Amino acid sequence: MVIKMDDDVFLDVRKFFNTYWNKLSNSVKTNSIHCQVWEHAVVGRTGKWKVERGLFPNSSYPFPYCAGFFAIVTPDLIKQMYSYGKKIDFFWIDDVFLYGMVPAAIRGVHFNQVGRKKRLITDSYMDYSSCVKKRGHEGCPFWAVLTDGRDQFDAEYSSLFQPKRLVPLNNTETKNSSKVVKDQPKPVMHGVIHIDNKKPS
Repeated sequence: MVIKMDDDVFLDVRKFFNTYWNKLSNSVKTNSIHCQVWEHAVVGRTGKWKVERGLFPNSSYPFPYCAGFFAIVTPDLIKQMYSYGKKIDFFWIDDVFLYGMVPAAIRGVHFNQVGRKKRLITDSYMDYSSCVKKRGHEGCPFWAVLTDGRDQFDAEYSSLFQPKRLVPLNNTETKNSSKVVKDQPKPVMHGVIHIDNKKPS
Protein backbone atom coordinates (compact mmCIF):
# COMPACT_ATOMS: atom_id res chain seq x y z
CA MET A 1 0.00 0.00 0.00
CA VAL A 2 0.97 3.62 -0.42
CA ILE A 3 -0.01 6.05 2.34
CA LYS A 4 -0.15 9.73 1.47
CA MET A 5 -0.70 12.09 4.39
CA ASP A 6 -0.02 15.71 5.24
CA ASP A 7 2.99 16.45 7.44
CA ASP A 8 0.76 17.53 10.34
CA VAL A 9 -1.22 14.28 10.47
CA PHE A 10 -0.71 12.05 13.50
CA LEU A 11 -0.88 8.34 12.62
CA ASP A 12 -0.92 5.61 15.25
CA VAL A 13 0.78 2.98 13.09
CA ARG A 14 0.29 0.11 15.52
CA LYS A 15 -3.45 0.78 15.89
CA PHE A 16 -3.80 1.23 12.13
CA PHE A 17 -2.44 -2.25 11.41
CA ASN A 18 -3.98 -4.05 14.39
CA THR A 19 -7.49 -2.65 14.20
CA TYR A 20 -7.88 -1.92 10.50
CA TRP A 21 -5.49 -3.01 7.79
CA ASN A 22 -4.72 -6.51 9.05
CA LYS A 23 -8.45 -7.24 9.38
CA LEU A 24 -9.36 -6.31 5.81
CA SER A 25 -10.14 -8.93 3.21
CA ASN A 26 -7.88 -9.13 0.17
CA SER A 27 -10.72 -7.86 -2.01
CA VAL A 28 -10.37 -4.33 -0.61
CA LYS A 29 -6.57 -4.37 -0.73
CA THR A 30 -6.58 -4.07 -4.51
CA ASN A 31 -8.08 -1.45 -6.84
CA SER A 32 -9.03 0.59 -3.78
CA ILE A 33 -8.54 3.96 -2.12
CA HIS A 34 -9.14 4.28 1.62
CA CYS A 35 -9.81 7.80 2.87
CA GLN A 36 -12.38 10.26 4.15
CA VAL A 37 -14.68 10.08 1.15
CA TRP A 38 -16.80 12.98 -0.08
CA GLU A 39 -19.76 12.13 -2.29
CA HIS A 40 -21.90 14.62 -4.23
CA ALA A 41 -19.81 17.46 -2.78
CA VAL A 42 -21.00 20.95 -3.71
CA VAL A 43 -18.71 22.87 -6.06
CA GLY A 44 -17.53 26.02 -4.31
CA ARG A 45 -18.35 29.29 -6.05
CA THR A 46 -16.85 31.68 -3.50
CA GLY A 47 -13.81 31.94 -1.26
CA LYS A 48 -10.50 30.12 -1.42
CA TRP A 49 -11.85 27.12 -3.35
CA LYS A 50 -13.93 29.10 -5.84
CA VAL A 51 -14.41 27.28 -9.14
CA GLU A 52 -15.60 29.28 -12.14
CA ARG A 53 -18.69 27.91 -13.91
CA GLY A 54 -16.83 28.06 -17.19
CA LEU A 55 -14.28 25.64 -15.78
CA PHE A 56 -16.73 23.28 -14.09
CA PRO A 57 -20.44 23.99 -14.73
CA ASN A 58 -21.89 21.26 -12.49
CA SER A 59 -23.31 22.33 -9.11
CA SER A 60 -21.80 19.25 -7.47
CA TYR A 61 -19.00 16.83 -8.30
CA PRO A 62 -20.46 13.75 -10.06
CA PHE A 63 -17.84 11.43 -8.57
CA PRO A 64 -16.54 10.62 -5.09
CA TYR A 65 -13.17 11.97 -4.02
CA CYS A 66 -10.94 11.99 -0.94
CA ALA A 67 -10.15 14.63 1.62
CA GLY A 68 -6.46 14.88 0.85
CA PHE A 69 -5.02 15.02 4.37
CA PHE A 70 -4.85 11.20 4.49
CA ALA A 71 -5.31 8.54 1.81
CA ILE A 72 -4.25 4.94 1.26
CA VAL A 73 -3.86 3.83 -2.34
CA THR A 74 -3.37 0.17 -3.18
CA PRO A 75 -0.16 -0.42 -5.20
CA ASP A 76 -1.92 -1.78 -8.28
CA LEU A 77 -3.52 1.65 -8.84
CA ILE A 78 -0.36 3.75 -8.79
CA LYS A 79 0.73 3.14 -12.38
CA GLN A 80 -2.81 3.64 -13.69
CA MET A 81 -3.28 6.88 -11.75
CA TYR A 82 0.00 8.20 -13.11
CA SER A 83 -0.94 7.26 -16.67
CA TYR A 84 -4.49 8.64 -16.58
CA GLY A 85 -3.36 11.74 -14.69
CA LYS A 86 -1.31 12.74 -17.72
CA LYS A 87 -4.13 12.07 -20.18
CA ILE A 88 -7.02 14.02 -18.69
CA ASP A 89 -7.28 17.80 -18.33
CA PHE A 90 -5.64 19.08 -15.15
CA PHE A 91 -7.87 20.52 -12.42
CA TRP A 92 -6.28 22.88 -9.89
CA ILE A 93 -7.91 21.47 -6.73
CA ASP A 94 -5.58 18.54 -6.18
CA ASP A 95 -7.89 16.47 -3.94
CA VAL A 96 -10.63 16.59 -6.57
CA PHE A 97 -8.22 15.90 -9.43
CA LEU A 98 -6.04 13.15 -7.95
CA TYR A 99 -8.64 11.32 -5.85
CA GLY A 100 -11.74 12.07 -7.90
CA MET A 101 -11.22 12.83 -11.58
CA VAL A 102 -8.37 10.39 -12.09
CA PRO A 103 -10.11 7.38 -10.45
CA ALA A 104 -13.30 8.27 -12.36
CA ALA A 105 -11.32 8.12 -15.61
CA ILE A 106 -9.86 4.73 -14.64
CA ARG A 107 -13.33 3.42 -13.73
CA GLY A 108 -14.17 0.69 -11.26
CA VAL A 109 -12.00 2.06 -8.45
CA HIS A 110 -13.43 1.19 -5.04
CA PHE A 111 -13.56 3.89 -2.36
CA ASN A 112 -13.44 2.65 1.21
CA GLN A 113 -14.77 5.14 3.75
CA VAL A 114 -12.64 5.49 6.89
CA GLY A 115 -13.72 9.00 7.90
CA ARG A 116 -16.93 10.82 8.76
CA LYS A 117 -19.40 8.40 10.46
CA LYS A 118 -16.87 5.57 10.19
CA ARG A 119 -14.69 7.50 12.68
CA LEU A 120 -11.32 5.91 11.98
CA ILE A 121 -9.66 9.09 10.72
CA THR A 122 -10.71 12.70 11.23
CA ASP A 123 -9.73 16.21 10.23
CA SER A 124 -11.08 17.54 13.54
CA TYR A 125 -8.54 17.50 16.35
CA MET A 126 -11.30 18.54 18.74
CA ASP A 127 -13.29 15.37 17.95
CA TYR A 128 -10.17 13.25 18.32
CA SER A 129 -9.06 14.72 21.66
CA SER A 130 -12.61 14.46 23.03
CA CYS A 131 -12.73 10.78 22.04
CA VAL A 132 -9.36 10.05 23.66
CA LYS A 133 -10.35 11.90 26.82
CA LYS A 134 -13.54 9.86 27.18
CA ARG A 135 -12.29 6.46 26.05
CA GLY A 136 -8.50 6.55 26.27
CA HIS A 137 -6.05 5.94 23.43
CA GLU A 138 -6.86 2.23 23.22
CA GLY A 139 -10.62 2.67 23.41
CA CYS A 140 -10.87 5.51 20.91
CA PRO A 141 -11.25 4.10 17.36
CA PHE A 142 -9.39 6.93 15.59
CA TRP A 143 -5.94 6.00 14.30
CA ALA A 144 -5.24 9.15 12.25
CA VAL A 145 -6.01 12.81 12.89
CA LEU A 146 -5.15 16.11 11.27
CA THR A 147 -3.59 18.13 14.09
CA ASP A 148 -3.73 21.89 14.46
CA GLY A 149 0.01 22.35 14.63
CA ARG A 150 3.42 21.15 15.77
CA ASP A 151 2.60 21.21 19.50
CA GLN A 152 -0.37 18.87 19.12
CA PHE A 153 1.52 16.64 16.70
CA ASP A 154 4.46 16.26 19.10
CA ALA A 155 2.16 15.73 22.10
CA GLU A 156 0.35 12.85 20.41
CA TYR A 157 3.55 11.04 19.45
CA SER A 158 4.99 11.61 22.92
CA SER A 159 1.91 10.04 24.49
CA LEU A 160 2.59 6.80 22.61
CA PHE A 161 6.02 6.48 24.19
CA GLN A 162 5.14 7.73 27.66
CA PRO A 163 6.83 5.49 30.27
CA LYS A 164 4.38 3.32 32.17
CA ARG A 165 4.49 2.71 35.89
CA LEU A 166 4.35 -0.85 37.20
CA VAL A 167 2.17 -1.26 40.28
CA PRO A 168 1.80 -4.47 42.38
CA LEU A 169 -1.74 -5.85 42.49
CA ASN A 170 -1.59 -6.43 46.26
CA ASN A 171 -0.65 -3.40 48.33
CA THR A 172 -0.08 -4.46 51.96
CA GLU A 173 -0.09 -0.92 53.27
CA THR A 174 -3.29 -0.03 55.13
CA LYS A 175 -4.27 3.39 56.38
CA ASN A 176 -5.06 3.81 60.09
CA SER A 177 -6.27 7.40 60.75
CA SER A 178 -3.45 9.66 59.54
CA LYS A 179 -0.76 7.00 59.92
CA VAL A 180 0.25 4.36 57.40
CA VAL A 181 0.72 0.98 59.01
CA LYS A 182 2.92 -1.54 57.24
CA ASP A 183 1.63 -5.04 58.02
CA GLN A 184 4.49 -6.75 56.27
CA PRO A 185 7.34 -5.94 53.86
CA LYS A 186 6.36 -4.94 50.35
CA PRO A 187 6.13 -8.00 48.09
CA VAL A 188 8.69 -8.53 45.38
CA MET A 189 7.24 -7.37 42.05
CA HIS A 190 6.69 -10.53 40.08
CA GLY A 191 3.83 -12.46 38.55
CA VAL A 192 0.73 -10.52 37.56
CA ILE A 193 1.17 -6.76 37.49
CA HIS A 194 -1.13 -3.85 36.78
CA ILE A 195 -0.05 -1.13 34.38
CA ASP A 196 -1.46 2.36 34.73
CA ASN A 197 -0.74 5.50 32.75
CA LYS A 198 0.50 7.67 35.59
CA LYS A 199 3.91 9.25 35.29
CA PRO A 200 6.46 8.23 37.91
CA SER A 201 6.52 10.78 40.74
